[in-house]
Amino acid sequence: MLRRDFAIAILAAVLAAATPTADNIPPLLCNSGDLFCCNGVVDPANFNPAINALLELLDIDLDDIVSPIGLICSTENVVQGVGCQGTNACCSGTNLLFGTAVLDCSQGVL
Repeated sequence: MLRRDFAIAILAAVLAAATPTADNIPPLLCNSGDLFCCNGVVDPANFNPAINALLELLDIDLDDIVSPIGLICSTENVVQGVGCQGTNACCSGTNLLFGTAVLDCSQGVL
C-alpha cells in the first residue's frame, strides 16, 4: 500500500514536471510501434529526479533506457479521432501502468 501511495506521489511530480506541447493533429502513421497521445516525450538525458524515481519504482534499470519515453500516454483520443492535446508519439516499447510511462518513443511526424 505504501509503495502504491509513493508511486502516486511520484506520478504527480512527473505530471507537474512534464511540459506538453499541443499539436492537435495525429500523425499519419508510425513507422514502428503504436500511436499514443502523451503529456510529454522525454529524452533520457533530460530525465529529472521524479522520472528517475518513478522508473526505479517500476523496476526499470535506468541504464537500459537509451531512447525517449512517453509520459502519461493514451490511445483513446487517437482511436476516437479526437485531436491530441499533448504530444503525438510513436512508441514501440513496454506500456507501464496503463500509459503512465511508455518506453521507446519518438514524437510523431506528419
